[in-house]
Amino acid sequence: MTSAELKTSLHHLIDNINDGKTLSIIYGFITANEKGNLKEGIVTHLSSESALAKDWNKPEEDKAWKNL
Repeated sequence: MTSAELKTSLHHLIDNINDGKTLSIIYGFITANEKGNLKEGIVTHLSSESALAKDWNKPEEDKAWKNL
């Protein structure tokens, strides 16, 4: 994917977000990155979240945590 295609894709995705909290997180991530304040741990967290969600979102997990 070219840089121009990526920008277009990101603009399209962001334009379709209706949740202010999600937009705020994206804005904070972008501005921290622009300022050089983005911590490596944040990047690791964000990049691993979707991989971990595969396990977190299983019905077995919901059952295991139901009483907590």
